Amino acid sequence: MPAAAEERRARGILERVLSSVQHELPDYLDRILAAETDSEAIVVIETLRFDATINAQWPRERIARALANQLSCSLWRALERPDAMRFQDRPEMLSRFFSDLAQGTAYARVWHRAFDGLRLLPASAIVRTLIGDEPVASRTALSRLLPADLDRVIALLSRADAERALAAVLSTANPETACDPASVVAAALSQRCLALETPQQQLALAVAIARQPDAEANAGALALAGVLFGLAATCDPDEPGAWVEFQGLVQRLAADGDAAALAEVRSGLAQFDADAVADAVKALRREQPRADVRELHAGCGGAWLLLPSILSALEGRPDAAAFALHVLGASAGARAPEVWNSAPLREALGVDEGQLAHVTSVAWPLPGLGAVSPPTSDGIEEQNRAHIRLGLAPLAVPRGAARIIGQLASEAMNAYAWRLPGFAGSSFRYLWDNLLATDGSIRMDSRAIDVALKPPPLDVIWKITGADRASYALPDGRAVRVAVRR
Repeated sequence: MPAAAEERRARGILERVLSSVQHELPDYLDRILAAETDSEAIVVIETLRFDATINAQWPRERIARALANQLSCSLWRALERPDAMRFQDRPEMLSRFFSDLAQGTAYARVWHRAFDGLRLLPASAIVRTLIGDEPVASRTALSRLLPADLDRVIALLSRADAERALAAVLSTANPETACDPASVVAAALSQRCLALETPQQQLALAVAIARQPDAEANAGALALAGVLFGLAATCDPDEPGAWVEFQGLVQRLAADGDAAALAEVRSGLAQFDADAVADAVKALRREQPRADVRELHAGCGGAWLLLPSILSALEGRPDAAAFALHVLGASAGARAPEVWNSAPLREALGVDEGQLAHVTSVAWPLPGLGAVSPPTSDGIEEQNRAHIRLGLAPLAVPRGAARIIGQLASEAMNAYAWRLPGFAGSSFRYLWDNLLATDGSIRMDSRAIDVALKPPPLDVIWKITGADRASYALPDGRAVRVAVRR
């Protein structure tokens, strides 16, 4: 047979098969899958391989049927494999992705390709877009996160994006359903969210309320939370003679200050249960920060962003807090004295000179951070070593201790550099000069520490990556939240 005729025959066979795949095969697969029990589960299969024997003379319908039979058999085998990535539903998939995004590991797994359309967006915009496009599934996904993980996800959101995400979440709730004070307080305490000053806090509380059985996370629930927080800050029902004053305050709030808000919560203000409010306020007063709130200056505020990875590596050590301050100081290079002598850092870590001195005599070696050094030139590597030596100088620790501290400081800087696309090979000094050395303010009390950083020279990089935010717990249990105030 002439070559041209053979080529035409081969092309005809290929076109017949492709036409069958495009037109008839989807119908056959639909019939096969329609016989299966409905399920919201999602299974991610990277590659599906199967063999099928077909005859080029068959009609397209028969080719499609043969392909569908073999493909479905291969599909069932793939679904039964124990290593297949499974999600019980779309909210679980979103929940896992939100968590990976907050941990800086988004787009590192095969199933993350489902979100490739958002890959070039800043982390804040990714979260806001997903919530806006799928508000019901996203609200469920966020409510399934642990409180600490939810804080990390919400910390990715800018103020504007948090406002839009909050509006989307509230739009999924029934605005006519009342939320009782007990549910609001349970949500606030479980999430450790005792203020509604920012849209991020409001979003966190709305999601926490959605976790509560039979509770509706609507605007009225947030309004009720605001009233309860205000009552807890201004009135103590347990004080002698305060009950009459307390009841009067509830009535004034209902009639004047928060009438519109409370109207969303209850249809009849006259039936507002003061006893339930009193119980809620008592619970809140036991948890709300007292009058020990202080405003402090935060020099080299980026140190608070490095701290969680260092504390995580030292978890379980009795001297973790003191050792962490040594590592932070070494990581700062020429700015080591400012970090080392930082009163807010020392107070937050609960360390004194005696504890700091003891660190130099503990047993070595210590576990590392597991950070992989990024590819850098010999010149950058030497600059980084010099930077760490400069940071170690004011610490005055023995050589053996200095080696371990310097190693962990380098790993902490490398781990942070990896969070900044295009900056993994930057020198430590460059990262401090343009990002980590930024100043800020600290709001500190006995239960929490809020660090508000000023935008640094390369603030645009922080906006894109979300590496300007952190949420973690100190060894003493206090919650720390770090974010840029723009």
